[in-house]
Amino acid sequence: MRSNEGRSLRWSDIDLDAGTVTISEDKAKNHREAKLPLNGWLVTQLLSRQGSPADYVFPARCSNGYVNNLRRPLAELHKRSGLRITPHDLRRTYATYLDSTGAPFGVIKQLLNHVSGSDITAHYVQKRGIDELRVHVDR
Repeated sequence: MRSNEGRSLRWSDIDLDAGTVTISEDKAKNHREAKLPLNGWLVTQLLSRQGSPADYVFPARCSNGYVNNLRRPLAELHKRSGLRITPHDLRRTYATYLDSTGAPFGVIKQLLNHVSGSDITAHYVQKRGIDELRVHVDR
């Protein structure tokens, strides 16, 4: 997910029984809803901190109700590791990892919720089902 898509998630966006998360079109950068699989490890982590459906998954005491920025945790990560990392770096790392596991380009694109307006072939290739996406997320 993009940083804001993840930070602003509500529990109502997550279906732990089905192991999915939905990014609503009003939150998605491309304004298209995306339903994505969660891997088993992440479902376990979310179950351990589950809140009410109206609440944010990553709550904070600020005007919008969720973690507004990641400046402090990223600064702490830099202090401990010496690495300067942005949320977008994590998206690129995830895409690279998916590629290294043999995930098809279309799967990577769908899991990143990318859309290319000029990619005519993408109009012909059907989106993968949640079970096929889950195979790659579980890797």
